[in-house]
Amino acid sequence: MLHLARFTLALAVLAIGACTPPRSIHSLVTDETRHFDSRLVGEWTAKDGDKTFTADVTADGDGYRVLFGYTDSTPGDTPNESALLLYGELTQIGGELMADLTIHPEALSKFEYADMVVPTHFFVAIEFRDDNRVACRPFYPTDMDAFEESVSPPFLKRPEQPKRKRSWVSEPILLTHPSNALRLQMKRWLAEPGHLTEESMEFRRVSAPH
Repeated sequence: MLHLARFTLALAVLAIGACTPPRSIHSLVTDETRHFDSRLVGEWTAKDGDKTFTADVTADGDGYRVLFGYTDSTPGDTPNESALLLYGELTQIGGELMADLTIHPEALSKFEYADMVVPTHFFVAIEFRDDNRVACRPFYPTDMDAFEESVSPPFLKRPEQPKRKRSWVSEPILLTHPSNALRLQMKRWLAEPGHLTEESMEFRRVSAPH
């Protein structure tokens, strides 16, 4: 289905570091709103056809170290594998448990010009179906053009491009709200339909917590 295809591609491009969902230069999490749930620690996997996603999650201070992997074994195509090391934190926004994910400092430190890089954050709604199943829905507005128009200009930046209809695989929207303002805006967005992917992807535990 279309929405699952969008979800799959969202995770795939995240895995190779070319993510197109809206990103933020500030975290959705504050010291007062940070939440830790030990149930998230462990090794997880999800499948969609010939595509396999893995997440090796360990505790990292008040957050999580997430080694996210992606493999595409579509028959007839060259197998495609990639991995991305992320740092994640949890927070409650309205009725949603949201994961805030960004590149892990360990991975960032390997960049030659790391001191010139500003990491960005992307967001995923998390639902524990039981201790061994987690459903994930990225913050990924269905209509990116309408979403862009709904964001006040002081809080939105994106690369200049020729005037044309935005497609959902074009340049990413970059949000610049400070964390507290971002939380208020996110609560409004999550109260409206069409800001999370309609279908979730279920990750199943493949090993006990480390």
